[in-house]
Amino acid sequence: MIVIRSLAGVLGIVVGLVLLVLGVVLAPVLLLLAPIPLLAVAGWKFWRFRHQVEHRVKRGRRRARRFRKRVKRTL
Repeated sequence: MIVIRSLAGVLGIVVGLVLLVLGVVLAPVLLLLAPIPLLAVAGWKFWRFRHQVEHRVKRGRRRARRFRKRVKRTL
């Protein structure tokens, strides 16, 4: 039982040190890569918004043309 506890303690210390070293090494890289998904999501939302606006403008023009055809000119 004592051997298992000592192995678990040593394993915990080794895993903790490895995670600490990885955190110190990878933190700057992750900080540099963090804006990329944010920019991708923002670009996609902007594209989708622009697409919806274009679609609504086209639909409005079509409705205006149809309405213009139905209205008789009196002058």
